Amino acid sequence: MIKETLEKILNTLEKCCEETHQNHKSEYQIRRWLFDILSKNNPNNIKEYDISILNEDKQNDFRQQDELFPRNEKWYLVCNKEDSKTDTLLLCDKIKDIPCNVIFNNCNIDLHIDESKGVKKDNTETIKNHLYFYNCAFEKSLNLKNIIFEKTLTFNQCVFYNNLEIYQNQFLDHLVFINCHDNQDKKITSLDLQENEFKGYFFIKNCAIEKINLWKNKFKNRCYFIDSMFLKVDKLSKFNFSNANFQDNVYFNNTHFKDYVDFHECEFEKIACFYGVKFYKTPNFSACYFKEPKAVNLINVDIDKLDFKSVEKYIEDNYQDESYKNEHKLRYAKNLKDSFRVIKDVLITQNNTLEAQEWHKLELYAKEKELEIQLGGDNKDSIKNIQKIKKSVIKKPSNNPSNILAKIQSLSDKYIKICDFVVCFIMLIGRSIFGFLLSIIEIFCNVIKSICKIIQIILSCIFCIASIDRILKLEYLKFYRKISSLGKTMLDFTLWFDCVLLQVYRNTSNHHTNFLKILNFTI
Repeated sequence: MIKETLEKILNTLEKCCEETHQNHKSEYQIRRWLFDILSKNNPNNIKEYDISILNEDKQNDFRQQDELFPRNEKWYLVCNKEDSKTDTLLLCDKIKDIPCNVIFNNCNIDLHIDESKGVKKDNTETIKNHLYFYNCAFEKSLNLKNIIFEKTLTFNQCVFYNNLEIYQNQFLDHLVFINCHDNQDKKITSLDLQENEFKGYFFIKNCAIEKINLWKNKFKNRCYFIDSMFLKVDKLSKFNFSNANFQDNVYFNNTHFKDYVDFHECEFEKIACFYGVKFYKTPNFSACYFKEPKAVNLINVDIDKLDFKSVEKYIEDNYQDESYKNEHKLRYAKNLKDSFRVIKDVLITQNNTLEAQEWHKLELYAKEKELEIQLGGDNKDSIKNIQKIKKSVIKKPSNNPSNILAKIQSLSDKYIKICDFVVCFIMLIGRSIFGFLLSIIEIFCNVIKSICKIIQIILSCIFCIASIDRILKLEYLKFYRKISSLGKTMLDFTLWFDCVLLQVYRNTSNHHTNFLKILNFTI
């Protein structure tokens, strides 16, 4: 009992004496240690640094901007004495030696792997403290690889002029990008994350990003891509979320994608919220897996920019992209069709038939482009060649056999469409007429039957002849059999017309561009 009490007292004293998470270090020692680390990497600028403890008021200011700002932590602020940007070199293998939670304020940061000896960093390093970059500029590439971040890594109001490469790291706490956006040049040029594991939040809010790649990352906690802009800068702008595994909720609220965004083969195991998202170009959800379709929020998704022309543009742009030179148009058309189908199925599961129809239209048109590519060959300009042939037939008729053949083919297509319309129209009219005649004949049979019964009663009463009854029955039965057989014949005609109509629909239902066949299907 006494031993336990002493241990509690000792722990309490350690917490009181501990100025940071590093035990047995005073504030002065921590500041001196941090000063030495910075001086080794930045000997020319060391006099410009001001290292101070962040007071509670300033911490509250950070919390107002950043809801993930850690609480109940000691922070040391590194900034310039003259309130101007200071060039700061940070080597990845030296960051782990920083003994405290640090906020770098208004610095030009050069954060990279030390390859001066020609050896790349392959060993795993562990960073045990919070790193916070506020209003900093990264003019050179930022490379983080094989690092375990035990605490939060935050970039607030930062600008990245070059690539930000984060490969094969483990984030035990949060990775945060907030407010990296303004009307000038504050933005993230390229955010490239590959094969990382996130146990904390991956949080992006109010940022402008020109290019992002999240290939094969595992997100075991929530992800946020909210109130951000994914910009269209040039043909190299890509928003690649493919093969990402979202094991918890993911939110894209009010985010705008101004270029193509690729979600193919993504796995969403819980809530996937696309509330208020605007797609300026066609997204790719091909082979995308939603474990709980009813947990997908597609309310207020803006697809006004998505139309038939955008489908064609998607196929053309991706086919011409040199990075996908081994692909072909047919594959892109099929992927696009599957992408629209995935979203359509999600909406149908949610009983949202109106929105599902919009995606279904795009799915049908993607299927049409797929068939057109198959018919036109797999060469690079098949669709353009077909359109040029059609225009040349209309505008420039000649005696060239190929032009004549194209013209005959065009006329034959029109003739077939007209014939289809006439045949189906006749079938529909004929079905209606024969149905009407059949009902008239049935009424006539009932009237004749009633008249015969009346005559039979009258004759039997007047003449009391039993044979008359027998004769009338025989005559009536003969007449009734004739009428019944005629009715059955009419009924057979009706079934035949139904059969013909079903056969016409079966043979034409795979083609969605023929107006007559769509009319036949809807009727």
